[in-house]
Amino acid sequence: MHFSSSAAPWIYSAYGLTYGGFLLLGGTLADLYGRKRILTLGLWIFLVFSIANSAASSHFVFLVARALKGVGAALICPAALAELNVLFPEGRERHAALGVYGLFVSAGVSAGDILGGIVSGYNWRLTILLNVLVSAFLTWQCLAKLPLDEEREGNGAFDYGGAIFSTLAFGLLILFVTHALSEGLASTATQSLGLATLFSFAIFGYFTRRHPTPILPARLLSRRNAIGALSHSSSRRAVPESSIKSSCSCRTC
Repeated sequence: MHFSSSAAPWIYSAYGLTYGGFLLLGGTLADLYGRKRILTLGLWIFLVFSIANSAASSHFVFLVARALKGVGAALICPAALAELNVLFPEGRERHAALGVYGLFVSAGVSAGDILGGIVSGYNWRLTILLNVLVSAFLTWQCLAKLPLDEEREGNGAFDYGGAIFSTLAFGLLILFVTHALSEGLASTATQSLGLATLFSFAIFGYFTRRHPTPILPARLLSRRNAIGALSHSSSRRAVPESSIKSSCSCRTC
């Protein structure tokens, strides 16, 4: 599509920006409205905008489709992991399931590069259509085999402020890092993005501390096991339910 050298990084960044920004909100929506519903919705979004991505004839349409695919991925990832923690009992079965998940995530990165390189020799649009095939298969499997979980009964107002500013804060953080790598930390725009990121995280923290049911309970971050699971996610070890139930009100935990 003849992207310029300055615009080409946005092919990746447009996806990463929305994926990172909406990831926390995606997990909350899965908890509120059901893991299967949000997982299926995320797969449909990824499927539809992969088709739009492969058919794009302009830079604008291409990048918008990439960004919306990131939203779909942000719904898929937390809902899929939550399903594993619910469908498989704690212990060896859950560890095995999370191990298989980790294996396919790691293998998928390498396989995607190899298959993309092979297919792009015929037509670069076919590399994106690989996503369509995988998304269609997973959507079918999700609808056919996953049980429908109930919506969580409301125990307080939804944390709209936390949802908005968490999405904004993480999105700005990714934008800041992307801009810093291309323009440097001395750039006025990079420094402005850094200040905007800090301000957004500060407002997010304000809503987290004041809301009765925040999108990210601050006390959850004080649990050593929860932080350990985040810090050592490559090991794919499941966190015992008893270690976090007292810190989080969601049904998934």
